[in-house]
Amino acid sequence: MKAFAGFACALSVLILTIGRIDWPPASVHAASTLPPGFVDDVVFSGLTNPTAIRFSRDGRVFVAEKSGILKVFDSLSDPTATVFADLRTNVYNYWDRGLLGLALDPDFPTRPWVYVLYTFDGPIGGTAPTWGMPGVASDGCPDPPGGTTLGCIASGRVSRLEAAGNVMKTGSEKVLVHDWFQQFPSHSIGSLAFGPDGELYATGGDGASWQITDYGQRENPGGDPPVPVGGLQTPPAAEGGSLRSQDLRTSADPTGLDGTVIRIDPATGAALPDNPLYSHTDARARRIVAYGFRNPSEWRCARGRVRSGSETWAGGHRRKSTSSAIRAPHRCAITDGRATRAMSGSRHGRTSASPCANSCMRRVER
Repeated sequence: MKAFAGFACALSVLILTIGRIDWPPASVHAASTLPPGFVDDVVFSGLTNPTAIRFSRDGRVFVAEKSGILKVFDSLSDPTATVFADLRTNVYNYWDRGLLGLALDPDFPTRPWVYVLYTFDGPIGGTAPTWGMPGVASDGCPDPPGGTTLGCIASGRVSRLEAAGNVMKTGSEKVLVHDWFQQFPSHSIGSLAFGPDGELYATGGDGASWQITDYGQRENPGGDPPVPVGGLQTPPAAEGGSLRSQDLRTSADPTGLDGTVIRIDPATGAALPDNPLYSHTDARARRIVAYGFRNPSEWRCARGRVRSGSETWAGGHRRKSTSSAIRAPHRCAITDGRATRAMSGSRHGRTSASPCANSCMRRVER
């Protein structure tokens, strides 16, 4: 079993703030008082909507921007980044969609693999860009269909990139998973990380509307059963919208990955032989280790917290009001299909939304 450095205790914490609203404002930062022994300073500036940060063993720091730009700094003291990869043509940067997940191979840079999780600008199996323009940083959605009316259809990808120094080797993007149907601009893909077992985990939302009780009634563009594309979904038989997160429970149709946590082989994207559903007849279902989520935007593994050795924590957003933190034994957890009791033996706690800010990263050090 490989050790994953990201699970070790650290004496410094990087707070990565993202979004479009500068909050708290600079005056609040300046006036705030830190606890004794802490120092607050800007590490990197000049970034645009940074969404993820990863540290290489050789001191380099990789930063993903929501638009699809992946940058690398030689060290924490390097003021100027190098563009490692420009994925903007494939990435759909619209509302909550974009390049959101980033991971380095646990043996990086000996193994030169960089992994990304992003919203793809097109349907599953389609060609990008569908809604944006090649190389454009911010994308839109025309009306019709309208971003929150009928939605601009997108999907999600996990890809592996090969590093050649501080840049991606030309043409090296290898798509490991292309799934996660998304009708509306929130509840997109979530986060990407290696577990303590050395395998790759990714999360994705249900791709449904947060404004209505969505069961696929708005033209059903994904063709979710039991009606075709454009058909009228009606409860209780409907399987669209938020109900896509429970697709594993309806075996009559192929299983989608909406609203799931998956565990895959980082070399191939296939399910691991010790996944709990590996004997399933559907190859996509074999990847799933947890399901029933609405918008699992973050997840972490914790060691030594329970007798079984480790746990998987997933944070997500529940319908209308609250967010939740969900805990389950590592690797063997399968949900009961309800977003409010997502895993066997789970515990829930309300979490506050992260404040949004733009263009800088701050370090709080003790």
